[in-house]
Amino acid sequence: MKVKMQYFYQMFKTRIILGISIFCFALLTILVYKAFFENKNSVEVIYTENEVKEEKKNERKEVGVYVDIKGEVRSPGVYFMESGKRIIDVIQEAGGLTKYADTSVNNLSRKVNDEMVIIIYSETEVASFDKTKELENQILEEAMKFEESLENNALLKKEDIDTSSQVKVEPSSNQKNGESEENVEDKISINTASEEELMQLSGIGQAKAKAIITYRNQNGTFQSIEEIINVNGIGNAIFEKIKDHIKI
Repeated sequence: MKVKMQYFYQMFKTRIILGISIFCFALLTILVYKAFFENKNSVEVIYTENEVKEEKKNERKEVGVYVDIKGEVRSPGVYFMESGKRIIDVIQEAGGLTKYADTSVNNLSRKVNDEMVIIIYSETEVASFDKTKELENQILEEAMKFEESLENNALLKKEDIDTSSQVKVEPSSNQKNGESEENVEDKISINTASEEELMQLSGIGQAKAKAIITYRNQNGTFQSIEEIINVNGIGNAIFEKIKDHIKI
């Protein structure tokens, strides 16, 4: 029996070795393919997760705005805010108000928009607000030379105030008789006045005069004197100063 086994082994030795070799090669091929395939799937999953994160990041950028807050807050600066946020949210993001802050001239419920400037004044500045605004207007004139504007977008507007609670001012005797205290002919027409004539108005420098002329060239004549507020750099404070000295 032993002799037969040796004889059989000698006869099929080559085939047995070849078979074992083929089996080992096939097994190795399967293991390599399996490892490569699983690794490829892992890379694709990671890549897909990164794509999702990048898309979410881009979506966040598209629905947000950058706001610049200055003055009496604990951490003034530029903040990224989600769309729909309000000025009070920006104040909280900036660490809250300082103990010197006075928000009586601010509309804290106004929604923020991109490139918005919010200025929180101190109690002292609000107490002498006219002087503060005059200084701010000087800064505005210089800034507009470089096509920049630091107008405080957070101030109250006429529509924010309940006019029913305002004190009514009785007209003067001249006004009761239908006469204006200032001759209409002496007023400056914002539709036809030259740059030099506009500069005669209080708070209107060369930069603002040019801005008025540019506005009416681009948008047509003013339909009311209140429309001048739409001109870049001219806010409610300046309008209050010049409203009695202008006409359309």
